[in-house]
Amino acid sequence: MLDPLSALSVASAVVTFVDFACELLQAADTISSKGSTQRIAQNKILTADLIDISASLRARVPTRVETEGSLKAEEQALDNIVIKCNEIASELISALERITVGQPANKWKSVQTALCTIWSDGKITDLVAQLDSYRREIALRILVLLNAKSDTQSRRQTKILDNLQRSTKDVVEVISITSGSLQASLEHQALEASQLRKEHAVTAKRQHEETIAAILTLRDGNTQVIARPSVGDATVSPTQASGRIQRSFTFTEGTDDAQMSRVSRPPMVKQNDFDPVLKKVLDCLYFRQIVDRVEEIPPAYEKTFQWIFEDPKASDKPWSNFIDWLQNGSGCYWISRKAGSGKSTLMKYISQDLRSRRALTHWAGENNFVTANFFLWNMGSALQKSQTGLLRSLLLDVLDRHQGLIPSAFPGLCRHALSHPTNRLAETSFPELKKAFLNLVNQHNSSLRMCFFIDGIDEYEGDQAELIDLLKEVTSSSSSIKMVLSSRPTPACVEELSEFTSLRLQDLTHDDIQFYVKGKLGAHRNMKILMIQEPEAIESLFEDVSLKASGVFLWVMLVVRSLLQGLRNHDRISDLRRRLDELPEGLETLYEHMLQSMNTIYRQQASQLFQIVMASIKVQNLQPLTTLQVSYADQEDLEEAIALPISFLSSAVELSRREATEARLRSRCCGLVEIQEKNRRRANGGSFTLSCVSFLHKTVVEFLNIERNWSKMLSLNKDPQFDPDYALMSSCLAFAKTADIRQTATAASAEGLPDICRSFLVYAVIVENKTAEPQNTFVD
Repeated sequence: MLDPLSALSVASAVVTFVDFACELLQAADTISSKGSTQRIAQNKILTADLIDISASLRARVPTRVETEGSLKAEEQALDNIVIKCNEIASELISALERITVGQPANKWKSVQTALCTIWSDGKITDLVAQLDSYRREIALRILVLLNAKSDTQSRRQTKILDNLQRSTKDVVEVISITSGSLQASLEHQALEASQLRKEHAVTAKRQHEETIAAILTLRDGNTQVIARPSVGDATVSPTQASGRIQRSFTFTEGTDDAQMSRVSRPPMVKQNDFDPVLKKVLDCLYFRQIVDRVEEIPPAYEKTFQWIFEDPKASDKPWSNFIDWLQNGSGCYWISRKAGSGKSTLMKYISQDLRSRRALTHWAGENNFVTANFFLWNMGSALQKSQTGLLRSLLLDVLDRHQGLIPSAFPGLCRHALSHPTNRLAETSFPELKKAFLNLVNQHNSSLRMCFFIDGIDEYEGDQAELIDLLKEVTSSSSSIKMVLSSRPTPACVEELSEFTSLRLQDLTHDDIQFYVKGKLGAHRNMKILMIQEPEAIESLFEDVSLKASGVFLWVMLVVRSLLQGLRNHDRISDLRRRLDELPEGLETLYEHMLQSMNTIYRQQASQLFQIVMASIKVQNLQPLTTLQVSYADQEDLEEAIALPISFLSSAVELSRREATEARLRSRCCGLVEIQEKNRRRANGGSFTLSCVSFLHKTVVEFLNIERNWSKMLSLNKDPQFDPDYALMSSCLAFAKTADIRQTATAASAEGLPDICRSFLVYAVIVENKTAEPQNTFVD
């Protein structure tokens, strides 16, 4: 039996062995699964990172050797420590690699590696301690080096600031020396600029006076020119260009002062005598139908066409940026569209919107600007579809607001008006208007800029290419003129206008149509109920209307009318869906569908009403077909007009006839003929409202002018004696006999009496040519 000390020694050895064995087995297990112990892996990562940092530090030292030629003491010391550190780190990495195995490792290999790890622990610990010491030394050397560099940089910046301060003092001294001469130079340049402005003003004034002098040249060779007003002349408006007209002399080369002194001076003429001349020219340009077309165009529906003033880049169907063109563009902007897509409504909208004016203000800069518009209409009078009417309207818009330009635009008219003060001016010819228009837009001394909005180039009654050439000539000759044009894509328009910035309207109105459909249908009480009950089905209905429209607003309007009728009839959503599905796409097929749904009882009356409205278009250009006139033309006995006494209608009787006629048109014409209220100016001032009958849209006329469609319409009338021209002749006679000529506030019927009488005679000639019988009974 062992003594206690021996037993304790043995026990201690056993414990040490067990502890060693446990450590060995634990290390072997870790090596087997991970390739090395956690401590060894951590040391490898830190050592590899330190090697990378050292390499980075050494890579920068040679650069400084190349640039400066030598190393400073701090840099040399740092480099030596880095080299030594790399040596220790490389030795440590080699030792750690020897006690690391690859994956997977068997148990025996893991035990061997674990024994090596334990036996190498002392050496590794010593290397790690050395490496840590070098790491701290490197950090210290870097701090010392940074401090030295900071001191060097600070000294350099101080030197630069000192040099800059000395340079600033030199600059200030130079400026103070030369400021006197510089100020004198600036004052001289300002004086020259002022002198140039004065010379330009004198030149412009002289040219204007020469124009007026040319206008006022009399047949005897003397010339009247406008002189400055006297200070005490109370009759002169401060806004007038000049105050008195006095007689000057026209003389040939070689005339001396003595000869000039012997020429007598006639009395002076006041500027007020020239104002009527300007008014005569403006009156000569005006015609009654000048605003009819634009007033008939409905305003844009709420929230529609807003996109025209937005950036097109955000859209999936971009167009040429309109607002940017207004601000910075030149030439023409072309709006192309299908029939019925809302082009005229868009043109009216943009020509009147304040955003257009703000953009044009940016374009004009310091100059003044003016806008003018004209809406060509081939269903209107001759002036509403011709170049003559276009030029008269544009000239009137501009000259009415800038009357000082009238003498330059119309020198001949002004001269004639001054020479014949009591006579009215004759209507201007197209050559005169064209010359005046070119005079207006080519005035180089004018600071006025002009933007014209012209709708319906395709509705011009003449050579469209010729009209476009004139407009292109104007915009190309002056950067002060730009135009917004709209038309259908006819061959002439496509060929002439494709070079300009443009947009295709029907591609851009899907959201506008959605607003319109939801606004019109969604406001109905029964639709609100359906939207609560079946919201998805209603939303699908709205979307299908928009898709089926293909960008044609007119088609949408007619479809919405049908759907509203269904809502008034308390249609279910399935009924509304059937209504939409039965309505064909495209205007022409839709018109056919509408006429086929006509009540059989009314077909003959509908045919006669359509014929009356169509016949009136060809004759009554100056006086539109009124509701009252249709009431006479729709009478069963047209010869009643012969025996009708000459006596004006009371307001109550006239109202009754108009209401009855409106109801008959609504019930018989399937919505293709409608009543429009037109504002008209009286000849002696003031205005009145005229209730007129016309087709829904130009496309209805185009549809009826197709031979097969018109033949179907005529076949609905079974009365062989009916003649629309005869009916209109009779209606003109009845209208003339009952017209109120008292010119009261409510007496609108007599305003167009002369035109009605002219139309009566035209209808009489047409009927006589048809029947070969003089219409003496009506004429007498």
